[in-house]
Amino acid sequence: MMVQKDKLFCISSILDESIKTQTPVYDVHLFSSFVDFERYIEGTPIIINTLVFSTTELAFTNTNMIRLVNVLGSPFIRITGSIIYIIDEKADKEDVESFFSNTNMDNVVIYQGEINLRYVTDIITGEARASVEHQTYETTYRVRTDEYIKRKNSLSYESLDDHYVSDDEDLEGVPDEDVPEEIATSIDRDTTSIYISGLNSNERTLFCFLTAQYLSLTGKTIIIEHDSEYHRLTEMYSKSKLDALFITVDEIYQNFASVLARIQETPNKLVVIGAVNRVKYSYEYLSILLYSNLRTVVDYFVIECNLNEVPYGVYTIYVTPNTVPEVLEVVSGITQAVEENNAIFIGLQMNNINQLDLSSVEYKAVIQRILLKNEISTQVLFANGLVLNEEGNTYDIFRIISRATS
Repeated sequence: MMVQKDKLFCISSILDESIKTQTPVYDVHLFSSFVDFERYIEGTPIIINTLVFSTTELAFTNTNMIRLVNVLGSPFIRITGSIIYIIDEKADKEDVESFFSNTNMDNVVIYQGEINLRYVTDIITGEARASVEHQTYETTYRVRTDEYIKRKNSLSYESLDDHYVSDDEDLEGVPDEDVPEEIATSIDRDTTSIYISGLNSNERTLFCFLTAQYLSLTGKTIIIEHDSEYHRLTEMYSKSKLDALFITVDEIYQNFASVLARIQETPNKLVVIGAVNRVKYSYEYLSILLYSNLRTVVDYFVIECNLNEVPYGVYTIYVTPNTVPEVLEVVSGITQAVEENNAIFIGLQMNNINQLDLSSVEYKAVIQRILLKNEISTQVLFANGLVLNEEGNTYDIFRIISRATS
């Protein structure tokens, strides 16, 4: 009889099919990228024992961890053993372990080292793996047929004099229980992330802040301070005097469980995560930590990101100051292809030097000329305050955000 091997899924661009001959214990399935793994899971229900991947294929960033949480939460995959995440020597192992601990992913094991063919192979074969991975196995012991029959007969003879307890006797004295009223369970919702990119500027942060205000009109919204150096968002929030739940980064690191409870219980629709003290923190880490724990509680996350942090394939709002040099700087700094139906460019004007400002027609012409795309969406907006409904503000927020949330 053929013994069925445990399945091991490995996501690695540096391995080839020869790895299968080096791991006879496992039935190895190899994927060259995380995208290939995602596509496979979308169409194939599977139970596997071990999943192995590294920061080469899935770097420790907020968008990547959100993708990982989404894939592992799919009903089409179940992992009975360990999830092995191999991080490079530049990664902060303490941050990575803290993230998986706070998201209750107890079966994730972290290994750190130089990610090369030898090291990844040793992890898969078990040579470089530690004893911290605990798994439970079922063991079958074989005995001779005559010995088995002898044991069974011995047990049956011992039980002949035992009194058989009927169901009625067993349940005697147990009071009847009322049948509980059937309650229809609600379907868990999932949050929507709005990605806003551009230069690290007041224009980008202000547009993020205004977007968060708009989204909070219809659902609970979280926005996080991206500028860990100068705290632009925190300054804008404190000057706006908006009624919102304000939580500091220090509070998250001191008592994360308390912060989660406050966000879940607050009647405020807008939650601002800011920084008051000069504390070193990772925006990406906070984003994935809050997203993973609040994705079914919060309706919207406003993600502020630099040009090189925009995830592939998501609808992105690019914010630029409304002058030619800044527009050129933003567009030239974009690191991936811009599709007409997946992006919009906003020229946010925060001053009144008319000689430098672009009109809506001029702004559109500059963007189209640089990108060589005639159907790209653009819009010039004028900001005269920090509050969405403040007199003098004329935003067409609905048209912009409705495309990002559809």
